Amino acid sequence: MEIIIQDAHSGKKMIKNLFKQQTRVHFNMAVNKGYEMAIHAKENTNFLNYSKSRGKDLLSYLKNFAVEYSIIKYIESGLLPYDYEIKYNKNHSARYFVLFDQERKLELCVNQVNSKNNIGRKAFYRNKRIQSFNSYIKFDDIQEPEIITEQPTYFELNHGYQTMKPQFVVIGIPGTDGKWIDKVEISKELTLVQDTNTIQTKTEEIDFDFNKLQEYIEKSEENV
Repeated sequence: MEIIIQDAHSGKKMIKNLFKQQTRVHFNMAVNKGYEMAIHAKENTNFLNYSKSRGKDLLSYLKNFAVEYSIIKYIESGLLPYDYEIKYNKNHSARYFVLFDQERKLELCVNQVNSKNNIGRKAFYRNKRIQSFNSYIKFDDIQEPEIITEQPTYFELNHGYQTMKPQFVVIGIPGTDGKWIDKVEISKELTLVQDTNTIQTKTEEIDFDFNKLQEYIEKSEENV
């Protein structure tokens, strides 16, 4: 992968080109719905509320699964044009929710972080992809940003944090220095999209089944 960064705004241009406005809106909506479902799960599951501290500790854990589940429902409804995979490290001590475009040229890892300025925490899976992607990045003051090889581009969709609703939802290019090369805070963008009525109808038709979320969490835990 070789990406030519022309100026300080080229990274944002590339992100917005690869993740169109309608897609960014749907990602933001899916993350918000995930938080809503996580809160609902905590408030309606007795063992989570037996201890106030335990319920609080597990809320961020529930948000991870609920956001994943919500994004999957958006994919299944045709509102997000991606495939998804659950990946693990060798000893199954770490789990990654990853999206791919149909051509497998784009990879997007979803993470919960405590600041919009943070990329996903250091891990072998992420580091490997960041290093591979960044090794093909160079800066040029003449040419426009351009992808000129076939290797997948690696991005992160990060959200957070310990709030009823997400304080931020960010799509960005992580760097080898542990910082963003560039990012777009999609939670602050205008939510105007084409065919608003059609999209509203489609989102209303998505079956966000609380029991299905519980099944998704239980199945995910079995694989860890």
